[in-house]
Amino acid sequence: MRKGFTLIEFLIYLALVGTVVTSLSLWVLSLADSRNRNYATTEVETNAEIILDWFNREVKQASAVVVPTALATSTTLELDRPGTAPNLLFRETNGTMELVIVGGSVTPISSPQVVVRDLVFRHFAPAGGGRSSVGLHFVLGYRAADSADFRRERVVDVTVGLRP
Repeated sequence: MRKGFTLIEFLIYLALVGTVVTSLSLWVLSLADSRNRNYATTEVETNAEIILDWFNREVKQASAVVVPTALATSTTLELDRPGTAPNLLFRETNGTMELVIVGGSVTPISSPQVVVRDLVFRHFAPAGGGRSSVGLHFVLGYRAADSADFRRERVVDVTVGLRP
């Protein structure tokens, strides 16, 4: 009566177990990569939408654009608000989009997980004093982009008109 395994049977067993373990390991790594990509993409997209919501709302409520001047560009945007409300300033500091109440508080609009770069505001003012608008351009990327899984960027270009 035969007891135990032969060397060939043992090698076949090791090969099968090794194949299963390798396949499972690769599947788990693939899931982790996919999770990282999805997280970075969601973070960038969510922050872009938040920035655009703030920008859209504040420009539409503004009575005038202070900076940049008509037909000029700037890395900051200062809006004159109606009545006695203090002016608002959009700017980028250390990769974070900020909303500043002139003479008051600073509110970060973007999260620490993303970086804002190449920020440019453009003031479109038609000849003859018509309704002016403000263009916004920036690139939003995930901060932990040292790993290929987290490399996500979104280029944003939008124009919003001031209220009539």
